[in-house]
Amino acid sequence: MKRIYHSILVLVVALLSAPLSHAEWSTTGNEQAYTLSQLASIAESGVELHDAAYWLVDDLTIAATDTLWLHAGETLLLGDDVLLTVNGVARFDAASTATLGRIDDDCEPQGINVVGDASWAVLSNVDMSHMNLRYSSPTSPLVMTHCTIHDGNKALTGSAGVVQLVTTVEGNLIDDCTFTGNASPAIGSAANYPLALTVKDSHFVDNNQSNANNPQINLAVGGDYDVIITGNTIEGTGRNMVGGIGMSNFMAYEGAGRVVVQDNVITECRYGIANVGPVPHFIIKDNVLRGNNHETNPMNGGSGISLYDPYSKTTAHIEGNHIEGSLWGITIIGCKDVNVGKLDADPASEGYNPGRNVFKDNGNGGVPYDLYNNSTLTVYAQGNTWSVAEQDAEHIETVVFHQADNASLGEVIYMPAAEQAGIDQIVAALDAVRAVYTLQGAVLPTTDVTTLPAGIYVVVTTRGALKVVK
Repeated sequence: MKRIYHSILVLVVALLSAPLSHAEWSTTGNEQAYTLSQLASIAESGVELHDAAYWLVDDLTIAATDTLWLHAGETLLLGDDVLLTVNGVARFDAASTATLGRIDDDCEPQGINVVGDASWAVLSNVDMSHMNLRYSSPTSPLVMTHCTIHDGNKALTGSAGVVQLVTTVEGNLIDDCTFTGNASPAIGSAANYPLALTVKDSHFVDNNQSNANNPQINLAVGGDYDVIITGNTIEGTGRNMVGGIGMSNFMAYEGAGRVVVQDNVITECRYGIANVGPVPHFIIKDNVLRGNNHETNPMNGGSGISLYDPYSKTTAHIEGNHIEGSLWGITIIGCKDVNVGKLDADPASEGYNPGRNVFKDNGNGGVPYDLYNNSTLTVYAQGNTWSVAEQDAEHIETVVFHQADNASLGEVIYMPAAEQAGIDQIVAALDAVRAVYTLQGAVLPTTDVTTLPAGIYVVVTTRGALKVVK
């Protein structure tokens, strides 16, 4: 059994000799489907029944062609350093809550490693804690729905993520899941694999508690695969190294794949949304980014949106975002083309962008910075509402850093700015209102904008964030 209590003498001997080996058992690989009850009846499997819970006390491998089931209401607890390897199929799609955890508070299980050409995993209604999930099937996608992943350690995946994907297969999905209080980022992927993934309608709270230099969602992108991150809430707690969403492409993969970050709410992180390396088709749309300023050195970060691409291949479309309380609203370094609003283009063309971004109270060192163009690009940023009292060139210039401030930089074309539309005009144009904020950032308990008293509000809709005067 893996949980062995050593005396001081035995521990000293162990340190002077080879590491202890542990028992490991594998299923037969004869297309068998195993339940926990069946495994508990096999003495060498390492699965034991204790009261109403099953304990896995030794490493276990589910062979290719075999399946392990976790059913509704079942509990599987892993011992210290125990690894469950799935070369076949993990059917953890319970109709109601099933639990994966640790035997006791002294245990640090490794977790679940889904690996091999025939491997596949589906998790639904699973409460998983104190372990990691590493997924590297080359043939089948990971599907996770309605799961809660919390208090995960770094035993199996290190700083990569409590759920780590090392796969290029399409169809990976994380939907309606909650990640909270994990030692590492919530979701991560291998830097040398292009990734296909959709993360939607999920909630992330204070992940990467080890405060490593990683965001809560930490993904490598590139190639011909789409990465879609939409409808999520990401909450930080002020950790100075933990960003919200980070995209990296250190291998400089190219391809037709898009990265779409849309309709997310990101608060109190080191930064909101960032990329390092090429993201050739980057769409950042209709996100609320507030208070993402927890970088102790402004020269190292603290942006609502940060685009860094020394290869000059990133093409970004930024529309309808609310960016508030960052050290820098948007920063641009390198890149190929960044469109923050282009009203001059044909509305039917790909280059058209109505802007609709709202900036508020971004800056550091007593200097406001809504947009910092630290590149040689000409950046269009028309149709936006800036954090100045009057939306004219004289005032907007004070919150934009570009060629006018440093002749070596590119120009930002920010006029015309958005007009402050009346409430009746806004209501007529809305698909749906998601949230209403005061200018001080307080969330109002209603989404019926017609009932609001006279004032100025930020209304977040399915089409973006709008500054509304009533």
